[in-house]
Amino acid sequence: MPPIDEEPSHTSSSKRGGAKRKLVQDPENGSQHSNKRPRWYQTNKESQLAAYALECFVATPRLYVVGIAQRDSQIILSYFDATCVLKMASFDFVENPQYIALVLFGMLKCTPRDAGFNPFFHPGPAEEGEEGSTARRWKGSLFVFPGEKNGSDLSFTVEDKPWFIAPEVNGRMTCVIPVIDEQGQSLVIKAAYKDGARSLETNLVRKLLSKAPKLKKYLPDITWNRLYDSEKDLHLPRFKFALDVLSTFPVRHLLYFACKRYEKLWQVHSLEEFKAVFIDYVECHYWAYKEGKVLHRDISDNNLMVHRNGDTVIGILNDWDNASEVEEDGTVMSSKALQRTGTRPFMALDLLVTNTLPHLHRHDLESFLYILVWAGLHYNLKNGLRDTKDHQAVMNWDAQDLDRAHDAKNSFLTRWPYYQRVITGFNDEFRPLIPAWIDPLRQMFGRAVREKDDAEAKAMVFGQQDTYDNATCNGQITFEKFMAILHAQPRALSNEDSDSRQGSTLQRE
Repeated sequence: MPPIDEEPSHTSSSKRGGAKRKLVQDPENGSQHSNKRPRWYQTNKESQLAAYALECFVATPRLYVVGIAQRDSQIILSYFDATCVLKMASFDFVENPQYIALVLFGMLKCTPRDAGFNPFFHPGPAEEGEEGSTARRWKGSLFVFPGEKNGSDLSFTVEDKPWFIAPEVNGRMTCVIPVIDEQGQSLVIKAAYKDGARSLETNLVRKLLSKAPKLKKYLPDITWNRLYDSEKDLHLPRFKFALDVLSTFPVRHLLYFACKRYEKLWQVHSLEEFKAVFIDYVECHYWAYKEGKVLHRDISDNNLMVHRNGDTVIGILNDWDNASEVEEDGTVMSSKALQRTGTRPFMALDLLVTNTLPHLHRHDLESFLYILVWAGLHYNLKNGLRDTKDHQAVMNWDAQDLDRAHDAKNSFLTRWPYYQRVITGFNDEFRPLIPAWIDPLRQMFGRAVREKDDAEAKAMVFGQQDTYDNATCNGQITFEKFMAILHAQPRALSNEDSDSRQGSTLQRE
């Protein structure tokens, strides 16, 4: 029970765990909550306690963490889960020794489940030096889900440490883990808390398979899924607290699903393979939007996967957890329209300026351009590696200050000196993409930015009626024009294409 340090520390965001830069500013399910919600962390001491809780969530799967901190003779109890952080009233253990006795008795009697450890995770045997530690190795551990296989337990063996753990003490707390199923198939398990106001990722994939079956081989192949109710299934302690403040927080439930394992985009074997799967992504994205009525809204290189079948590669557009359903006219449904989502280096200019604009199809097309640039600066296809350190030329694309990120991308699209500095840093194997794809796409988006700014200025200064088509920047940014620059004829994908992969077994939630 360490005393709380006086030094400041960071809480809800950290580079620990190898996380990518995800930004979700969402009034229903985001990292920036309403000002009406109470701020629990009033001092740096309490912030450090949150940092300890974060370490617990990253080290081992947990449903919640209870923190005990000492400050002089004061004891502070805090509770952390995906939805809320609660700080209990402090007490003086000198004046009230019965309370500290009660706390110590609870610590003595509590089981790992009582302490918040995930009941589905069964850690492997401890290695030398790990005896007594709760931060066990991941490899060789098991995930066991009771009754999920015709009434019997369903188990997965963890093959390696997690590929991704969201560094947060509240929110979705996404975790992606490579596993082997009982038949020896290489899969990944994804776990994330879902707000009841949002569509489940598995349901959106099911909708796409139903409305646009031709997309089947370009979508993740989900082999099993289950949504666990936070109160009825997980029995989180906060539901036992009679606190009115809890009604101000969203209710999140824990979604697990298993999916076939794919290669990463930077693991393709050549530039030709890269180009082939990139076109797959753009087309899958468009047909999901056009026919499936779902807009992805988070195009990033971690979400672009590759399925290899012999000498053939297929682009898999993955991670639909930030996607939104759209109306028949293509507009994002009103309940989701003003949610700002994305991964900072790849977010469109408009979305970096304000969170009051609707997320449009053209914003995701702009993200695809930034993917090309990012790949040219960070990918080594010969070795199948991605440089994890941001290249200096685009470092500000990932700035925490969104205004700075906006200015850097705006300069890339509209100012030749900055653009030249970026392409100078390209790896040799990606240089053919500069004249073929990147420069024409940059010119298309740059013209649209300048003309959009002019139209907005004229409307403001001269009071002209705004007739500007914001959805396509007056027809300048469309799927057809994007594909023309890629020298690719949009394919009328046949439903027979959907039969090339074994069927998914999605369960309805």
